[in-house]
Amino acid sequence: MGLSLCKNILYASPLVSVFWVTSALGIFSKSHFVRSLETAWDYLCITELSQDLEKELEQYQVLQKYTEEYQSSSSCRIAVLKENVAKADLEIAELDKLVDHVREVMRSDLELVKGSPQLLALLREIEGNEAPQNY
Repeated sequence: MGLSLCKNILYASPLVSVFWVTSALGIFSKSHFVRSLETAWDYLCITELSQDLEKELEQYQVLQKYTEEYQSSSSCRIAVLKENVAKADLEIAELDKLVDHVREVMRSDLELVKGSPQLLALLREIEGNEAPQNY
């Protein structure tokens, strides 16, 4: 660090008066004071950087904890959803079997179905696009 930069820093610092007093008394030489200031400045920079690093580390740890909690709750939700999908698939398969059985029964007695407009409408709805027009 150059002397001019030190002076710029010192003019804003109470250490300026210490420099002038100590140099007037002959206790410190100018170069010794500059070296002391450089060491002090380095210490202040390192301290500030260490504090910044600690803050960032704390923020990282908070974020990491939040992420772990979110992943855990998400995993639980995913497991519940998978279970619900499996149950729904079973229910759909059972309903398909029931509809197929109703279709077979209604086809086996078409005369009875043709005699009732509601049963005929139900058979046409079950058949969908496959329903013959002669029903």
